[in-house]
Amino acid sequence: FCSFFFMSTPKETIKSAEVPKDAKVIALILESMGVQEYEPRVIHQYLEFMYRYVSDVLQDAKLYSEHANRDKIELSDVTLAVQSRVNHSLTQPPPREILLELAEKKK
Repeated sequence: FCSFFFMSTPKETIKSAEVPKDAKVIALILESMGVQEYEPRVIHQYLEFMYRYVSDVLQDAKLYSEHANRDKIELSDVTLAVQSRVNHSLTQPPPREILLELAEKKK
């Protein structure tokens, strides 16, 4: 059997001495969201997403600081980079009014 056929729980991940701190934090987040069981590779996928997202945001922030002729990244650069990512990468939910209208039509 391959290890990906087995399921893990957040408590198992948190208690494991072999698991990195970042993986334990993700397990705590999953537990707080009510996730009781998951495949071990889920943690790896979240870690990969997290590291890639943070790296991309920091690279963008560096470009913004260089454009402003600054040697160091400031909070405003990071804030702008995050806002830019949210506006262009992540899908925003539809406005509440549209959701209410759709709910009325489905009744």
